[in-house]
Amino acid sequence: MMGMSILGISEVAKCHGDKEKFKMVFSSLFVLNLVTTMISIAIMLCSILFVSKFREHPQMLFIGAAKVLSNFLLIEWFYRGLEYFKYITIRSILVRTLYVIFVFLLVQTPEDYLLYFFLLLIYMH
Repeated sequence: MMGMSILGISEVAKCHGDKEKFKMVFSSLFVLNLVTTMISIAIMLCSILFVSKFREHPQMLFIGAAKVLSNFLLIEWFYRGLEYFKYITIRSILVRTLYVIFVFLLVQTPEDYLLYFFLLLIYMH
């Protein structure tokens, strides 16, 4: 995320009330986030293909790449900059509760490590 959260929060908060500046700041940050995300995913995929050590657990790396991609769509910096703390709190409680429920229901054996890793990545949103 390269500091996107901190930068996004401060820049969105600065233009709280100026719609034109807000649109420009949001668009710029969104595009910057898209570019850095695509670069990160390209590096991860090249690593999976060309670094033999990474080929031992490709599923985990693909799940990690999906996490990087999903972070692009997570715009919590936007909501924090606008001070929508009620939304952030409700979403956080809901995600954490669902995480605990799914871990207890779905992760039963050591062979479920990929599922656990996937759930852990979703939880870390």
